[in-house]
Amino acid sequence: APLVLVRELCELFFFATMVVAYASRGPRKGSRRGWLVALVAFAATFALVGATMRPYRALTAADWIGTALVAAGFLWSFVALVYARRSFSILPDARELVTGGPYALCRHPIYLGQTVAMAGALLPISPLWLLGVVPFAAAQVLRARWEEALLGSELPEWSAYASRVPRYLPFLR
Repeated sequence: APLVLVRELCELFFFATMVVAYASRGPRKGSRRGWLVALVAFAATFALVGATMRPYRALTAADWIGTALVAAGFLWSFVALVYARRSFSILPDARELVTGGPYALCRHPIYLGQTVAMAGALLPISPLWLLGVVPFAAAQVLRARWEEALLGSELPEWSAYASRVPRYLPFLR
């Protein structure tokens, strides 16, 4: 079905770009490690793969809306990943501060896009889809806070950037 193909192509482009960005990262200036950090970071990054993998069935309005959200979330994350390039990391690392493109609108556009995609992936599965989105979004916010603490300690330009750009939702202060 074309709808399923759109969703899967968006996911493929995002994860392929993530692999390229991860493989071509710049030097690390600082990092935060530990089993809890790794668990949250990897679960929040790759939970989307499982959420979007489901068998084909008759399409409903929730499928159309969900696919639109998945596509929008992955496309937003893809653009953010292209901007992040050599600064991308799954675990909290300080490399170079990225402030252009989606990063001019919010400090964590990849996390925002992944959360929108997760909401879209879960929407057609169950009327209780919000129960899956809330812990996913909470994990992304936790990740963002760990990352921000590290960036604040390693990059002197971080505080000026953080004071003018919202953390998660563009245009909301």
